[in-house]
Amino acid sequence: MTRRFLRSLSLSCCSLLLLAGFSTTTREAAAVVIVAESFDRTDGFEMAGATPNVANLQGGVFTAQTNRGGYLVSNNTLKFGPDHSLSVPLGSYYTGDLSLSADLSRGNLGNSGDFNRGVALGFNASPTGSWNVTFTGLRLTNSSTLAFQSGNSVKASVSVTTSSNTFYSLSYDVNVDTGVISTISLGGSGNSSVDFSPIYAASQSTNYFAGSPNLSVFAGGSAAGQYGYVDNLSLSNTTAVPEPSTVAMLAIAGGIATAAARRRRK
Repeated sequence: MTRRFLRSLSLSCCSLLLLAGFSTTTREAAAVVIVAESFDRTDGFEMAGATPNVANLQGGVFTAQTNRGGYLVSNNTLKFGPDHSLSVPLGSYYTGDLSLSADLSRGNLGNSGDFNRGVALGFNASPTGSWNVTFTGLRLTNSSTLAFQSGNSVKASVSVTTSSNTFYSLSYDVNVDTGVISTISLGGSGNSSVDFSPIYAASQSTNYFAGSPNLSVFAGGSAAGQYGYVDNLSLSNTTAVPEPSTVAMLAIAGGIATAAARRRRK
């Protein structure tokens, strides 16, 4: 009787473990928004010093590279001048897998071929640091390329289809602990088949994102009267968690095993 019961119990436990996958199966939790800004504010509103629409931060506000202004809302977008950056300190949120997205327009910034011209989305080592010295991220250039830039050096670039004064939705994922970029997406006709592998490969050589805990956008231009535009800025993260079904099944199996041990002792 006892042997038959233990044998049946053993088969039941095995079945439950098989259902659970007998592994530490994980799934990606829903993205948690850290910063989001739609720039739906009154025309002329100065973004430097403003709190983002969504800010799951420890007092994080937008910080400007300079204190001379020029980070103004225009038609529900951010309009900012050449060689300006706008950042948000992330503090302890700067870790693990982060997802960035924004709608970018290079407006009338610079001339085709000017180095470091265009609009970029990434991270800054200092919230007030010069973008062409301390910035790391992806830049939509005036010569129709998407460049992976760190400081004043382009690590890799790919050809894309863009035009002036047109918005393009750029998004990408990066693990800031390793520096590896993944899942780049750039909207617009002609960009659905772009091969971003040169950027992916360049990001694997070293962690260019180390020590840059400030979400940042910048406009690189060459003269007064030039502007770039940003809209719908967002940063989120994800966390790997155990599958609920796995945890539940393992708990049930553990409970049955405990009951078996007690019955056997009796």
